[in-house]
Amino acid sequence: MKALLCRLRCDKELVAMEHKHGWETLLTPSTMQEMRHVLIPFCCHIAFHLLKPLSRDEPHWDLPFLAFLVEVLKCLDLSKYGDSILEMMSRYLLSDCRQRCRLALRGLVVLSKDPTMDNSHVQLLSIHLFSKVMELVVDEGKKPLKTIVNQSLYPLLIYWDDENLRVAKASRETLICAAKFLKRRDLEQLLKKKQRLKFAECLLAEDRSRAAERLRQALPFVESPQESLREAAIRFIGIAGRHLRGQQEELQLLCEALQALRRDDSPSQTNIIVQEIFSKRAAELHSCAGSEEPESL
Repeated sequence: MKALLCRLRCDKELVAMEHKHGWETLLTPSTMQEMRHVLIPFCCHIAFHLLKPLSRDEPHWDLPFLAFLVEVLKCLDLSKYGDSILEMMSRYLLSDCRQRCRLALRGLVVLSKDPTMDNSHVQLLSIHLFSKVMELVVDEGKKPLKTIVNQSLYPLLIYWDDENLRVAKASRETLICAAKFLKRRDLEQLLKKKQRLKFAECLLAEDRSRAAERLRQALPFVESPQESLREAAIRFIGIAGRHLRGQQEELQLLCEALQALRRDDSPSQTNIIVQEIFSKRAAELHSCAGSEEPESL
């Protein structure tokens, strides 16, 4: 904004902003939230008009417009524009320009998190891309990527049960690739033998402090439209729950898990068993704390 005012030669306005500490005010959370609320309709309108130009080859000015589009993706109705945006981001991934590739990657991350874009094409692109990054990253880049790879293990493990066989296969192969990246030959062997429950147990047993994080990763899958993913998530929630004992977040996570499990319209036997275990443990914790059980239990 400062550069734009300079370009327009609005010197008086710039001086006034500096004098009244306007830049600091603009960066406060409350101001940013209000601006976001006011500007979203305008951003969506602009983004709609950008989609057509970006669908053509415009190398001179498509980069700034692509950057703008990625920033406002969360505000758009992806059920309406998602397919065209996905096609566009897929094309820019093949660009020789690193900036365009980076923006396309950011766009794919946003698309992959939107419920209306849980189609197999997005999943396959995301999984294959993640696998390729692990293969190509140079030594100095491996350390920061290690945390991300660790965080991906449980979701990939659940996607192994995806109804789409291509997604399931890609998840399994990428999971094995992740074990190699982490230099965990023991985990790699378990995966190759398809011993997924032992794999999950091994992850949790070696670092019980992360059981809460693993459980939270599984919670969104409980509400998946795919029964196979719901079933896989429930199995791993049950495993993670056994490792939460004594942790500060245990009760809160148990309540969240129970609420998610009970939203299942057609609960499986595994779902019911896990609910019973979690309800019993939550009641024990409330009893020890001397507090009343919340209605959700």
